[in-house]
Amino acid sequence: MNADDSFSSSSDESSLIATTPPLQPQFVSVQPSSSSSVNQKSKKRNPGLNPTCNHRLASLSKDDDDSDEEDDLFPLIDSKQEQQTFRLSLNKNKRSRQEFWLVCKAYFAITFLMTALVALFFLFFNHLILNSNGSTSITNQQRPQDDDNNLTKSNSSISTYQINLDIDDHFHLFWSPDYLDETILFELKLKLKTNYDWFAFGFSDHGSIANADLCLIWTDKRRRLHLEDAKTDNDSMVIIKNHHDHQSNDCQFIKSKHDRQQKMLYVAFRRYFDTCDPDDYQIDNGTTHMVYVTGRGPLSRSEGLHLIDYQHGFQRAQLLKPPPLNSKSKTKISDEQLQTLDFLVDNVTIPNVETTYWCTLIKLPETFKQRIHIVQYEAIINEQNKDIVHHMELFHCEVDAKKKLPPWNGLCHDSNMPELLEQCKRVTAAWAYGAGPMIYPENVGLPVGGENYSLYAMIEVHYNNPEMKAGSVDNSGIRIHYTKRLRPIESGILEIGLEYIDKNSIPPNTLMESRGYCVSECTRVGLPPNGITIFASQLHTHLTGVGTWTEHVRGGIQLPDLNRDNHYSPHFQEIRKLPNGGVHVYPGDALINVCRYDTRKRTRMTFGGYGISDEMCVNYLHYYPRSNLEVCKSSIDTDHLMKYFETMRINENQNTSIHYSVADNFNNIHWTPYRIQKLNQLYQTAPLSVQCNQSSGQRFPGYWNGIPLTTVIQKPIDQAKNATNNRCRWVLKKFHPINGDDENDFDDDDDERFMDNDDDSEYDDNDAMNTIWYRRRQHQRRLQRKWKQLPSKLKRSDFNDHSQMIV
Repeated sequence: MNADDSFSSSSDESSLIATTPPLQPQFVSVQPSSSSSVNQKSKKRNPGLNPTCNHRLASLSKDDDDSDEEDDLFPLIDSKQEQQTFRLSLNKNKRSRQEFWLVCKAYFAITFLMTALVALFFLFFNHLILNSNGSTSITNQQRPQDDDNNLTKSNSSISTYQINLDIDDHFHLFWSPDYLDETILFELKLKLKTNYDWFAFGFSDHGSIANADLCLIWTDKRRRLHLEDAKTDNDSMVIIKNHHDHQSNDCQFIKSKHDRQQKMLYVAFRRYFDTCDPDDYQIDNGTTHMVYVTGRGPLSRSEGLHLIDYQHGFQRAQLLKPPPLNSKSKTKISDEQLQTLDFLVDNVTIPNVETTYWCTLIKLPETFKQRIHIVQYEAIINEQNKDIVHHMELFHCEVDAKKKLPPWNGLCHDSNMPELLEQCKRVTAAWAYGAGPMIYPENVGLPVGGENYSLYAMIEVHYNNPEMKAGSVDNSGIRIHYTKRLRPIESGILEIGLEYIDKNSIPPNTLMESRGYCVSECTRVGLPPNGITIFASQLHTHLTGVGTWTEHVRGGIQLPDLNRDNHYSPHFQEIRKLPNGGVHVYPGDALINVCRYDTRKRTRMTFGGYGISDEMCVNYLHYYPRSNLEVCKSSIDTDHLMKYFETMRINENQNTSIHYSVADNFNNIHWTPYRIQKLNQLYQTAPLSVQCNQSSGQRFPGYWNGIPLTTVIQKPIDQAKNATNNRCRWVLKKFHPINGDDENDFDDDDDERFMDNDDDSEYDDNDAMNTIWYRRRQHQRRLQRKWKQLPSKLKRSDFNDHSQMIV
């Protein structure tokens, strides 16, 4: 059957349409022909399809605007004009749909952009929300686009220092002290393991996590950063400080930045030297032990953290370094004019004993036959022995320039050491563990060399080898930088304190202070008529020393201390510049070097001596102009010490005698608090035996035994401390509720009454420090008023009342 037969009758046609399923859209291949023949052919082959269906099929067919066959693609449109009109209508509908989708896309893009802007707006102004303790959260400002690693830019007149807190330098500290405001600006650069890690930074007496004063930084689950003023108890448990005034967070937030991709957190904050809280750590110009603790977050609260269970450590530094002076000297020696010379021990195999003093004799080059000046020196230590080398000294041999000295490279106290080498005692340079380079003032140089100058020097290295390692070879020493262009002023080094002998010993299980005297009788004969200026100082003890300082007495009046370190560590002994260009010492002045010892972990006597388990109490003073006084030290008078041993034998039934050595007598005493107290009283009252030595090692002429102690009639008046005390008294009066005053009563009349209070000079508005604190209080009251104006919803917080929310 052909196609024409299948459609011959109408009945058959109706039957076929009724029984067959709906036709699916089909595209018909059409050959070019006239329009009439095409239409007729189409009707014959598809009688069941009406024009509407063909319109739909045509609309789904593929268009080709550039083809000449386009007129034949619409078989139900008879005329060419109708085909063109229909095609234009289809194109118009297509463009309408495209325009509709473009409008939709633009709408969604604008909506997305507005949503993103609202989110950024919310995150940005979230910094300005006040937290629950009433302090203002400050916007997390971006780091300045410069080469500095600091968030903050310090005033050009304020020095900035930095140090790594851990050995891997994941935690780095920058700080800038401001002596006018008595504040110090800290910035922490932290490489965290996760973006939610918390970090505690603070201070303690000697690096202990217990009883530490902390600033604690932590992140909650909402990625908000908090800065809290905290401390730890005896068990290293975190306690958040409960301030009466909620504004008095001692960790004053400045700014922060969190690079979550690099897991880097930068936080800058400010703290006062003295917070006026007796429980807080007071930062001074001595050694500061900075502690750090870190752990995984996020946290919901920080109080109760047991810090000893987390990664922790400490670092030592002098935070309050003297501000640099503007030198008036216009002479600056360029690097090309400086020469260097190393004084090193020669391939020393360090003995496997705890304490070793090694001496090496060195012949100086011919350059030293002319006068030159040392302007800087530093230590050179082999990396593998940096924990064994304890301290080093470079001595010049004060012998005839024509005399030839025998070589020596061995123990300093060896009996085979040539006696002539005992003349090598004039200190040229000194270094101790923890010290950095010693740089002299621009107009000062240490003189060496000359026509009659001996070309021999001795380098002495003290090795502290408690683990008694064997086989370590060392070539450590001191490097000097010198110039042939002489500076106007020549300097020297003066050693004061206690002699290294058994008479200066400390009983076990006690806290005791020992004093070494440079008496006025010695300075009167040893110093030049116009005196000397001490510009640097290096305090030195061994392992039981926990504090040391040098007192200055003139005519019975005690002047401010030359150098003081209340938190001294024998592992951190710097040569420290004195403030204000130095301290002037006149002939007849007395210098008293005081050392505080802690032997509570020892069961045997600690003797004065050279060993690391023995003790020293000295201060190396760098001064100018140079004098012939080299050593000014003391010990207790021998006769009075023997009388003490005799008293112990008679009254305390101890096995002591005037016929025994000092060491044997000390070892034979069973030490009780009473006997320790009696020995301490003897040290503080008995006459002295004084070493008032010249550079040659010989004493100045005179009788130096039985010298009375220096008498102090009047204690020093510390003006800076008085200003701090006045400030703290004002803080206690104005910041805390007294006599029933409401701590939230912020009447501005209080400020006027304070400023008009002329009855007490402490609170006079002319006092600069009080003015600073007045302004600070005004600022805090403005914050408090803003806090009161906030809706209660914003004030509510699930976090500790005394945290400072940053982000």
